[in-house]
Amino acid sequence: WGGHTYGYDAFNMQTTHDFPDWVQLYTADDERIVSLRYTGTSPIEETYTLRDLGGKALTSYKAIGGNTGTWYWEKDYVYRDGLLLAAESSEPWPKNQQHYVVDHLGTPRLVTGSNGSVVAIHHYFGFGEEIGGGSDPERLRFTGHERDFHEAGTEDDLDYMHARYCSPQLARFMSVDRYEIQRLQFGNAEERDRFLEYLMEPQSWNRYGYVRGNPLRFVDPDGETATAVLAAPGFLAESGATASGGAVLGTGAAVLGAGVLGYGVGTLVRQIPGVDSTIQDGLGVIVDSILLAQNTRHNLNIVAGNIKQASLHLDKIAAAGGPGKDPDFDHHRKEIKAFLKRAQRVADRLPGKLRDIYLKKIEEIASHAGLKV
Repeated sequence: WGGHTYGYDAFNMQTTHDFPDWVQLYTADDERIVSLRYTGTSPIEETYTLRDLGGKALTSYKAIGGNTGTWYWEKDYVYRDGLLLAAESSEPWPKNQQHYVVDHLGTPRLVTGSNGSVVAIHHYFGFGEEIGGGSDPERLRFTGHERDFHEAGTEDDLDYMHARYCSPQLARFMSVDRYEIQRLQFGNAEERDRFLEYLMEPQSWNRYGYVRGNPLRFVDPDGETATAVLAAPGFLAESGATASGGAVLGTGAAVLGAGVLGYGVGTLVRQIPGVDSTIQDGLGVIVDSILLAQNTRHNLNIVAGNIKQASLHLDKIAAAGGPGKDPDFDHHRKEIKAFLKRAQRVADRLPGKLRDIYLKKIEEIASHAGLKV
């Protein structure tokens, strides 16, 4: 991209940037440990990084001059509650001790020295591209991730986010999400629920996309998981947004947004390759012409929650070997009936097509449990 060439290994990890200019080496856990810069075939700079169990940089060592250079300690980082707090480095006073003021995303905005003087101030566009550049050599930048500075300018700067690299200028990852989301549709009840949620959030469909296109509310700590750092009034906390991979803000929020923008989410669902046809048929008709209001979202959450609880009890019966072998069969059956009745009462209040789909789901679970609701 933009005249630059990137190389990857069999595990989808970026190993070269404009080879042989930059080479990256990784541990067996796919965490970057060494970064080498070359001129021709000779290394001129090497950076060795020690990390904690979460992958955060703790200590860095550097050698200038490649194989003939001398290694020296460069910097130690200090964190508090997972956020960058301070650093001690080999730079001369007052930069030998630095303190960071971070925003809600964990991005260092103000850096001060050991005497309280301002070392650097950083301003960013929404997806992390720095406004105005600057000469601060600090590597920990947007959302606290390491930024690789290459040539002059920002067009080839990349943020190392562990599983992948992200381009602040492109607002996209440089490689696809390696999590196989489609396999969830064939998993257990919880995984199937996550897959349905994934389908209802179109911003999750772009496998190169960064935090579902919302960098003010989400961060990605490992390159695979969009994690909410802000709860929007109304639907984020109410709809039970989660930080797990493939999860979304909630059905109501996705459908409401699609309706306002004029998109037919049901039509889009049918166009996703690899989605089971039953799921396509069930979801495709839900939201083509429905704009969910607040009370509908609330009712939908109640119905889905009760159905999920009933499904969990059904799974427990199956795990125990069936009705004749499960010692708690009567208890599970009683719980299934209670949850399905509650779901049925509220499902009757849903708009037409939504009501039909959820009532059908309730009937299917009841049939598997040998019940008539």
